Amino acid sequence: MAATFLRSAAKKYAQSGHARDADARTARVRRTLSPQARFSPYLDALIAKNLVDVAYNAWLQFLPPTELETVSRITHPNFEREPSGLAFDWRVHPGVNAIVEFVPIEKGHAIYFNLGEGRIQFPDVKQFVFFSSGSYRIEGKLRGHITGKRGLRWQMRCAHGTQRVIGETEQMVGRSEQWRNFAFSFDVPPTDECKGQMLRLYHDARSPSEEFVSGEVWFAELRLTRLDVPPSPAEATKNTAPPGQGANASTVGWTSTITHTR
Repeated sequence: MAATFLRSAAKKYAQSGHARDADARTARVRRTLSPQARFSPYLDALIAKNLVDVAYNAWLQFLPPTELETVSRITHPNFEREPSGLAFDWRVHPGVNAIVEFVPIEKGHAIYFNLGEGRIQFPDVKQFVFFSSGSYRIEGKLRGHITGKRGLRWQMRCAHGTQRVIGETEQMVGRSEQWRNFAFSFDVPPTDECKGQMLRLYHDARSPSEEFVSGEVWFAELRLTRLDVPPSPAEATKNTAPPGQGANASTVGWTSTITHTR
């Protein structure tokens, strides 16, 4: 279903003036520059001008055919590949006294954080996404332990203008040796500043004194659900399936809860 949407979107963009201009620039980039080293600033420049649709279409053109067929609305939601660093894939910002890795787990993969004792600078993880206006819910799993005055948050915000927050989890602190589910809901408004969005995971420290945090945590199996559109039969079955082995349907042992920001 995602692949069908993407092919339709690509066809629509191909018929637009923006897309023709972007295609010409993309062709020049292909001929002269390394995609990994030089394509990223090109996408970032388009996003900075709020040409998120053009940037997304250009990014799709650079995907190998096999990856284009399986790409989802959140790229690599199972953390199964090392991030490319491009705008519509995971980006990991360098941290201090903290380690982040994409690692295998019992079934699948996860993103893993090891936070050293003392003051840290958390290695923020983010990904630009391109959702149409509407209501959504993101779910995932976590396990581990985090100790500190402030916890971690998953957050969705608009990608342009004031980059206002449209949804986030509460702070995630505590301990759980079992996999626990977390979730948050958000509304993408039909505004210019929210043509694109940014999904991020960060440490919610408001001052240097709140940067003292320790522990380790794994996050896995992110899943996006559109709330204001009836799911297909296949999606309905998937979305009502019980949690995976070792997963608990609540976040007992953590302070993470659903937060819906309007």
